[in-house]
Amino acid sequence: MATILCVSHVAPWPAAEGNGLRLQRLLLWLERQGHEVLLVLTQPPYEAEQIHIIKCHVKRLEIASPRHSMLMFESRRKKIQHVLKCGWPPARRRLTYAAGAMQKLADQLCPAHVNQLVKQMAQQQRIDHLFAYYPFTLQAFANLPRRIPLICDTVEVFSMPRWDAEGHAIQPVLQFSADEEYCMLSNCDVVIGIQGVESSYLKALILDSKVITVGIDADSPPQPGLPSEAGEVIGIIGSDNQANQEGLQRFLRQSWPLIHQRRPAAEVFIAGSLGVALRQGWPGDLPAGVHVLGWLADLPNFYRQLRLVVNPVYRGTGLKIKTVEALAHHRPVISYAVGLEGMPTEYSGAWLEVGDPLSLAHACTALLLDPGRCDAMARQAKDFANRHLQAENVYQPLRQILDKGVCSLSA
Repeated sequence: MATILCVSHVAPWPAAEGNGLRLQRLLLWLERQGHEVLLVLTQPPYEAEQIHIIKCHVKRLEIASPRHSMLMFESRRKKIQHVLKCGWPPARRRLTYAAGAMQKLADQLCPAHVNQLVKQMAQQQRIDHLFAYYPFTLQAFANLPRRIPLICDTVEVFSMPRWDAEGHAIQPVLQFSADEEYCMLSNCDVVIGIQGVESSYLKALILDSKVITVGIDADSPPQPGLPSEAGEVIGIIGSDNQANQEGLQRFLRQSWPLIHQRRPAAEVFIAGSLGVALRQGWPGDLPAGVHVLGWLADLPNFYRQLRLVVNPVYRGTGLKIKTVEALAHHRPVISYAVGLEGMPTEYSGAWLEVGDPLSLAHACTALLLDPGRCDAMARQAKDFANRHLQAENVYQPLRQILDKGVCSLSA
């Protein structure tokens, strides 16, 4: 059993976005394995109920703030007594970063007082592993003992170039230089990529670090039903981040009119905060056949009502949680290339990759007309979920790191 000091600017509960869900699933797995997690969140305020839920799943939760009790004035006498009693570890990790846009964002998400709090916590008890959720929180561990292994879960890669189906560069929502990303990650003992394509890029970027791939696990419902049992319903779900909103607007303006013209009985169910943002930002009434569901209490029931799922995001990074979630619920997925990045090609029968709004409309219409094909794709999705979304497979590389303590740059 390991004691892990984790710093994150993302709250794991409630999981309103994919990155929060990823952290939530990771913490639940660590809890099941018997590891003790000390979690520091860097972006207060948080709701009391939210804090209560998080505390149920970690050994210790600290909300970093300049007014934190551990950071308030401590007498010089107490400081001297602590040094004389405990001493200071001779070897320390010094993290230096190139000044730039990525560093400026890190300073906002993980201010200097977070580092002070983390150092206090590390002095209070034994820590086996340091865990940064996103590179932006790595500076929380500056000047901590080098002997404590440092792991960074990148979640997203911000300097990797991406192209669309026609070979045009995709402009991401957030983009930083390779030099900046290298400077952030180069002092880590282990770097985690959320999917294989990004892990390969990270291995080339950080030549002397240990890079592993850890995705996200997902639970399949006991009775997901077959797509053919649902009506001609297309599902879209997501948070209200910029990339999701842009993708949804593009779908409704350029793809949905063609689909609805050919299949007048077809409907679109839009769930999550993405739907709420659409209702608030769409001028006038929503297009015919488009329904906003908002936040869902019963996710399996939502998927059971769907013939297929569309991931309309055409730019982004990381692993598209909405794609993985749909496959876990045994539903065919239609997506642009960026929404399928890192997915194993041997299960490509579970999804259709499209290159533009017109081809997306054609793909949706074809599946709505062919429920038998949807069922065949659902069986492929089920096989994918059984093989690739089970926790014991997803977290195996991290399990080896934590169990063996192999976190050396020279490993």
